[in-house]
Amino acid sequence: MSMVFPDCGVTGEGGSVAYTGAPELGYEGVLSRAQRLSRVVGCDFTPSADAGLSGSYFAPERNGEGVIVEWLDNGMVTAIFFTFDTEGDQFWVTGTGAPNGRSVTMDVVYPGTSTRWGRGFDAGEIELPVWGTFTLSWSDCNNLSFSYDSSVPGYGSGSHQYTRISTLQGTSCPGF
Repeated sequence: MSMVFPDCGVTGEGGSVAYTGAPELGYEGVLSRAQRLSRVVGCDFTPSADAGLSGSYFAPERNGEGVIVEWLDNGMVTAIFFTFDTEGDQFWVTGTGAPNGRSVTMDVVYPGTSTRWGRGFDAGEIELPVWGTFTLSWSDCNNLSFSYDSSVPGYGSGSHQYTRISTLQGTSCPGF
């Protein structure tokens, strides 16, 4: 997959996404227009004061599970939680919310369903069912308290302590 954007902004003509499909797996190649959802750190703008909390977090005792977080320049926080479903298969859910200090609670949705790849893609068919909520809270720049409460049977609620494994280049710890 290749993503090309002619500039750093979120306005303007946008860019393109090209994917060379694997026909033997039923995936055709796609070339599509794309619009950037947030600006890139390092471009000509000031990132969120807490952008340094963006990154990837995990717990070593929970192999294969973690969360990727980004503090966006529009003041919102987005998170992608990767874990396992009730059958043990890889499972990703995502949410976006407004922070309250160094904490954020967000509604979380399942991955989109009910559309097809390539020429068969129809945005009007996408369904984003609610999965539950996440709450993320930072005690310092490298540790994240992550809790969830699912409205879907079988997932329940719980919390984990995660440690940072990556940072967003061009940012620094906001200080605590």
